[in-house]
Amino acid sequence: MKKDVSREVGFEMTREWTLSAEHLSQEFGSTKALDDVTLIFTSGEIHGIVGHNGAGKSTLLQIFSGALSPTSGGINLDSSPVSFIEPYQAYAAGIACVYQELSLPINLTIWQSLFLGHELRKNGLLDKKEMRRISTAVCKDIEVDADADTILSNLSVSQRQLLEIGAAINRKAKVILFDEPTTALEPTQISLLFSIMRKLAHEQNLIVVLVDHRLDEVLSVCDRVTALADGKIRLSGKKNEISIGSLTNAVIGNRERSAGEVITPDQTLKKEQRKKSLLLEVKHLGSERLHDISLVLEEGEILGIYGLNGSGRSRFLRTLYGDLSFTNGEITLVGSNYLPSSPHYALSKGVAYLSEERKKDGFIPLLTPTENMTLPILHLYRRLRIFLNHNLKNSSALAILKKLNVRGDISGLIMRLSGGNQQKVLFARSIMQKPILLLLDEPTKGIDIGAKIEIYDLIKSLVKSENIGVILVSSEEEEILSITDTVMIFRNGTSSGIKNKTSELDIANLRLLALQGKN
Repeated sequence: MKKDVSREVGFEMTREWTLSAEHLSQEFGSTKALDDVTLIFTSGEIHGIVGHNGAGKSTLLQIFSGALSPTSGGINLDSSPVSFIEPYQAYAAGIACVYQELSLPINLTIWQSLFLGHELRKNGLLDKKEMRRISTAVCKDIEVDADADTILSNLSVSQRQLLEIGAAINRKAKVILFDEPTTALEPTQISLLFSIMRKLAHEQNLIVVLVDHRLDEVLSVCDRVTALADGKIRLSGKKNEISIGSLTNAVIGNRERSAGEVITPDQTLKKEQRKKSLLLEVKHLGSERLHDISLVLEEGEILGIYGLNGSGRSRFLRTLYGDLSFTNGEITLVGSNYLPSSPHYALSKGVAYLSEERKKDGFIPLLTPTENMTLPILHLYRRLRIFLNHNLKNSSALAILKKLNVRGDISGLIMRLSGGNQQKVLFARSIMQKPILLLLDEPTKGIDIGAKIEIYDLIKSLVKSENIGVILVSSEEEEILSITDTVMIFRNGTSSGIKNKTSELDIANLRLLALQGKN
């Protein structure tokens, strides 16, 4: 007899208890996302789950959180079988999931979003005063500096991510599942998150499960680690019994390079070997939130932009792409005036852009990967200006998807792919536009080590073979230092305009520059 999950779990939280999967399998058509997975999570521990995109990590969390029903197998909570058909049943059982993609409605206030679906009442009326008070306390605990009446749309992505975590804590969950929670966070916020996770597991005796593609983060905070590949468990054990090498091999298999050998600065084509033709010049660019930004970019150069969230780095890329307007300054592209009034204009001038928030403005969820890739460039596949050459269009898209090793059903809807595979599709779309200037905003966001290597290789290959220019925004210091030739620091919507050679920087002084705002 399965446990009734329509009420809160009543077991004693001071003793050891478990959440487990028994012979779980999940199939989507001919694709087997999980294959006979048996795994135990124990209270008082942080358990890390790592794996390649499409390995089954998110599928496992979706089953535990009630978003999916397994094809076969089952789950146990405190040694008793439970079955969830809807997420609210998992919530009632004390299981909350913080997903990589933001879920709280952006048109609500903080207190409304934190209590959505479980509002407090007093004498039959909403107890707004108490909900505001508790929300203020939650914000303080997660270090979100905002009033309880603040609308979520006015917060940064990182603040909204922290609020997702606050919402789970506010529901008094017994099990908290984190799906790539650090993707949109700054280093200081990541440290705060890990501190919260340790408190939840080690002091409050909760079960904390962390899905993360950054192996160093997993090994730094988790007590146990499990690696998935092709829906199966490849490695599992205590953190102090697992090396970074064995974990990397379990995630990406046998490769010629290890995770620490992705790309080093001396592997990139040296600037002295390139034709030093000026591609892009920005002079004193200004807008509502950008101030006096100047930079130059040469053909064949990869320029990194690093800064804290809110520094203006993403806004600058969107301005170059014509998605946001500028009020003063000059931009020249290949020696001609460049006035990006719209994305259509930018595309016509050979400028391609990869957005940071793929779910919000990156793709159309009800189209296939190939349809999303070719939508901006359909004119290239027209015959007699009327008919589309569908065979050529699809074969061109599929060739790039194969090169990027996109996993999953690429003939189905893009929304059904994992987050990392969706990101690779969007990167492939940018490449198909054959740009002379490629703007990349967090191009490996939510992507595992193996996929990063593939993306890095393709960026490097494009720059070398096509002599294009790349401006890359990234929150990952290792990424900035490994793939870019030069880096500029943004702070408070401005930059000094001085480019630093990445070969002369390390993570410590890169972070210091971002905090000080000096080059």
